[in-house]
Amino acid sequence: MHLKFAWSQACAVCLVAGAICQFAPVAVAQTAPSALDRQRLVFHAQQQSFAQVVAALSLEMKRGIAADGVPRLLQADFNLEGTAREVLDRVADAFDYQWTLSRSGVVLLSKRFQNPDERPQLNLPELQQMARDANTVLRQASGGRAMNQTAQLINALFDAFSPEQRQILQDGKSLPIGQFTAAQVQLAQAALLGATLDSPRQLWTYLASQLTGLPRSSIQWKANGQTQDLLTGQSTPLTFLYYQWQARNGLEYTTVLSGSGAIFVLPMLPEE
Repeated sequence: MHLKFAWSQACAVCLVAGAICQFAPVAVAQTAPSALDRQRLVFHAQQQSFAQVVAALSLEMKRGIAADGVPRLLQADFNLEGTAREVLDRVADAFDYQWTLSRSGVVLLSKRFQNPDERPQLNLPELQQMARDANTVLRQASGGRAMNQTAQLINALFDAFSPEQRQILQDGKSLPIGQFTAAQVQLAQAALLGATLDSPRQLWTYLASQLTGLPRSSIQWKANGQTQDLLTGQSTPLTFLYYQWQARNGLEYTTVLSGSGAIFVLPMLPEE
């Protein structure tokens, strides 16, 4: 299954009467439940694959069914009798899916990933776009300022204070922002945004760089020093899993993915 984001162009596979076709995504909405509750079905399938079950159920229900991905369960048996809703619930549950209805009445099956052995398929271009978009939003929320300017903004705010305001702060008293001048309020807002958003901006910049460099990246597992048990005096090697990649600026970076005694330090990278 691909991770779906607002900017991605998604399509689903529609299995109707055994045929596979492509159709544009439609907005999902819950329709009146009475239609599925009034329809009665008798549904039997023996050692049928997911595609076969979906195709047969589509014929029985007389409506299209769209399924995303392929389940881990290869085949299943069904001997069901009940409303269309009940049959859909049983079939979806057997293959670890959930279902909704589109506005046009198509049944949309999507994976639940409740089975711990299931792993969503991550789509690299979508992930890269996600990181770029997150960076863009955070940069705009910061007023377009570069990262790590909080100290300068705070200094500028302090320089903008009148002698009386500075004395209030030096006396350990609070200085109400409601009494600031318009220019001081702007500086206070900028300092607040910088202090709050610099950290997530750095994380998203870091992720964007790693995702961009993923096709040319590598991992390495190696020991780096030793640690000693204070009680037993026994030494144990410190082992780390390193991730190495090349950023857009041409420089190579290395970070620790995991390891005993690992300390995570994010390198400073230019925004993508």
